[in-house]
Amino acid sequence: MKRFIFTIIFILWAATAWAAHPVTSAQYNEGGGTIHVVMDDGRVFDVPDKMSNSHRQMLAEWEAEGNTITAYVAPPPPTTDERIDAAFPISDRERVIFEALFELSNRLIALEGGLPITRAQLRTWLKAKLP
Repeated sequence: MKRFIFTIIFILWAATAWAAHPVTSAQYNEGGGTIHVVMDDGRVFDVPDKMSNSHRQMLAEWEAEGNTITAYVAPPPPTTDERIDAAFPISDRERVIFEALFELSNRLIALEGGLPITRAQLRTWLKAKLP
């Protein structure tokens, strides 16, 4: 009996917590199995995209009020620098040394009248020179 009462109290609390904090935005996750929900109090969670779920039913009511669940948008592909950083992680000290080398290299190139190099070009050159 205690478990039943606790369950009823929890369901009522969840329903009032949802109603007290309206949805700010909702977006389908990759694959469409769940919906990423942001509440106006900052809470963030995923709701299964099944109408048997009570939170999904509340999202349907939110949609009926004129709101829309946005489609999934894939994140942009990583930049070359991000891919290189992921493949070759470096410590903070190494990063400072690299940035100093990058700045000094480009200053020297500018003094010689050349075009500046990118970080990716410097990394490629360093990888070719280092064992």
